[in-house]
Amino acid sequence: MRRQLVDVREIRTCGNDTVDFVDRYARFLDQSTRSSSEDCIIADEAIGCLKASGILPYHGREWSQITAAIETIILPCLRAEKMRPPDPWNARQASVPAILSEGLVYGMSAAGVQWACCPILTEMEVVMMDGLAGVCGFSEHFLHSSGKGGGLIHSSATDALLSIVTAARVRKRVPVVVKSNELAVIPVEVSVKRDESTEQPGYASTESQLALKEACATAGITLREVPVKSDSSLNIRDLQEMIKEDKNQSCLPVLCVANLGTEYTGGSDSLAELGRICQKEGMWLHVDASFSAGTLLLDEYERDRDEINKYADSINLSGSSLWLPAGLEMELLWLKERHCMKVAFSATGAYIPQADGLNDVPSFTAWYQRFWSLPLGRQFRSLRLWSVLQYFGMNELRRNVQRRIASTRVIRRIIETNRQLNEDLAFPVWPARFGNLCFTCGSILPAAALDRLRERGITARYVGSHRGRQVYQAFMDETWSQPQHGVSDEQKPAPAGERHSRFAEDGRLTIDFIAR
Repeated sequence: MRRQLVDVREIRTCGNDTVDFVDRYARFLDQSTRSSSEDCIIADEAIGCLKASGILPYHGREWSQITAAIETIILPCLRAEKMRPPDPWNARQASVPAILSEGLVYGMSAAGVQWACCPILTEMEVVMMDGLAGVCGFSEHFLHSSGKGGGLIHSSATDALLSIVTAARVRKRVPVVVKSNELAVIPVEVSVKRDESTEQPGYASTESQLALKEACATAGITLREVPVKSDSSLNIRDLQEMIKEDKNQSCLPVLCVANLGTEYTGGSDSLAELGRICQKEGMWLHVDASFSAGTLLLDEYERDRDEINKYADSINLSGSSLWLPAGLEMELLWLKERHCMKVAFSATGAYIPQADGLNDVPSFTAWYQRFWSLPLGRQFRSLRLWSVLQYFGMNELRRNVQRRIASTRVIRRIIETNRQLNEDLAFPVWPARFGNLCFTCGSILPAAALDRLRERGITARYVGSHRGRQVYQAFMDETWSQPQHGVSDEQKPAPAGERHSRFAEDGRLTIDFIAR
């Protein structure tokens, strides 16, 4: 049977069936009380079933047969993962607009190899990244409209960090002179030869995310991991000693990565101190704010924004976490010197037409973004980002971040006022300014203590060890609140046994815990 690539009638029929299937799966998750070990097909058995049913069938199958196989073979494995204790901060969050808009993106099949193929792909990403930079409080140097900086959507933190590491390496190795005209900012390489064998180290704390190690290894930069202090921040004195030692060995320091909230402990490095060191040594300062991105929307974190604007050369935020549930492949990157990206990644080919006239040149703000990273073409991720922001609105996004941060105070109050829990736990380890609350235990956390936490709506997750003690992360068993679209919180009474939040007349957020 010969099939069409895109049959609108089949998309309509199969699409409705697929939506019903997703609805059945979501309802099952909400109602199920089984543990992950009960009646779930393990991965090996699932793979065996897939092989038995034919991974590469000779004849094609109907979509209903495919979804039936997914439901009976694959989903039980996903179900087991879903039933594990959730991690609301690090889980990759999706949402209704993210899911639906992704279907629209693939349905449009828009091509974005270069700007002229589909200008809206680039132009919309420029507008969205400048808009988000504005609400996060970034200075004009991070905006496309400045003609020097700008933002780009990457598929992962590793891709974003790889771009930054490579640009930092190139800026240190090949000085660049920037000439401006009325259309664009054109980088011109200066003929300066350096010894390519010179080691070029980068620096970051021992609690930096794994993506940074992968990026440095790929770009050929030696990552020097600096020990952290008791508050989980990078030790400035140790960093200075490492830089001095490397320079004495004829190394060329190129990069320092500051954490604004580490992945598990929520530790934050001193941006001001690191910024002054980088300015003195001529190093690139990148701020990794993947974990704490949502806090930049809040006025209480104005100091972080000011230090980023003053000292940082670039910053990346995660768009697939708590603050912005835009799904996977949504890493947001801004930098002040985009010409370094062009020097690092600029390439062309015979199959990419060159601009012959003014009509072929992109707008002043929409730079050739294929020069910013390894991928040649652009995906329409900006449409998904726009859909999520339109659906929730900035006010709702801010409120959800505030609720999460405020919930840590509730957890602390519950633990501190419970005598039995205080006997088992040492609390807290690090300040929870980004909503990440950790405590320690001398040995494995007793099951009774876990049960007492669960009874109060608190989940504890083991994240590692600190100075010989087990470290656990605590968070409320809460779901992401949905946008109310014009309905105020005061109109919705909270049922007993749940937490609810409200805004007082002075604008402050309060959280009440109603006893079960």
